[in-house]
Amino acid sequence: MKAIKQVLATIILSILALSLNAQNTISVKNQKLVSPLVSKWVSEYKNVNPGLKIEEAHKNNSNPDIELIITDQPDSLLYGKDVFYVVKYALLPIVSKNYIYTENLEKEKYNKKKLREIFFEKDLLDEDDSKPSKLAERFTVYSGNRKESVASVFAAHFGYPANTLRGTKIAGDDIFLLNAINKDNTGVTFNSLSYLYDLSTRQLKSDIKLLPLDIKKEYREVLESSTIDDVLTLVENEDLDLIPIQKIGFVINSSAATKPEVKDFIKWVLTEGQQYNHDYGFLRLSRDIQLAQIRQIESKYLTLNK
Repeated sequence: MKAIKQVLATIILSILALSLNAQNTISVKNQKLVSPLVSKWVSEYKNVNPGLKIEEAHKNNSNPDIELIITDQPDSLLYGKDVFYVVKYALLPIVSKNYIYTENLEKEKYNKKKLREIFFEKDLLDEDDSKPSKLAERFTVYSGNRKESVASVFAAHFGYPANTLRGTKIAGDDIFLLNAINKDNTGVTFNSLSYLYDLSTRQLKSDIKLLPLDIKKEYREVLESSTIDDVLTLVENEDLDLIPIQKIGFVINSSAATKPEVKDFIKWVLTEGQQYNHDYGFLRLSRDIQLAQIRQIESKYLTLNK
């Protein structure tokens, strides 16, 4: 009998230890685009919470505590799960430095109509779009085709589904789009600022150039000659309709909905963590969005914990 009690006691202690360990662990399913920034958040948060273990969930893990969503998703629910937005990214169109029609590029300023003409298939039912596009003929479009690609965000911004993007779809991470246009002197694509700029020098990467947008001269000068920090500040403070911007959010899975560690980590990202966004090429959230997300997570957790 004594031996049985000892075994039971050992089992109970093991269960309690596992439970306590689970309460001090957060699993995060990351995305390539934002991975360096998330790693920074994690390292800085662990510095002030040394007893907490934050681990990256494996790709085949279908039930991490929190998961990043980087494409265009509804603002409230995703398959019944709440989304808490923590950062934003901006997209710019680019060509290679060896683009063959540079003379034409320098003469033109690209508005929404021209960008649609370059990047998207023509609507054959639209009589105004029935003629071949001479502008489009000067460009070979490259875009991503993975679920995590920013292609759907870019397309939606201009009023199209991603499958209407012209040209060649590139497999793998969107960083490979830069390689594609550098092998094609007619290539054009779009990408996140975090991929377009050298984050150490803060300058636009030397093998690409921006497609000149039809915006105010002073704004265009910032895009053409400034550091990524100036560009991020511009995009955060001005409403530039030609530059797609998308929020990135954490989705909390139901199994982690009552873990206070998850709530506390996301609240920290929404406040203290914002100071690191620019370093990695991402926009900070406005104060209004920060407060709205904090209220949302507090309301959700208060409801769950009653």
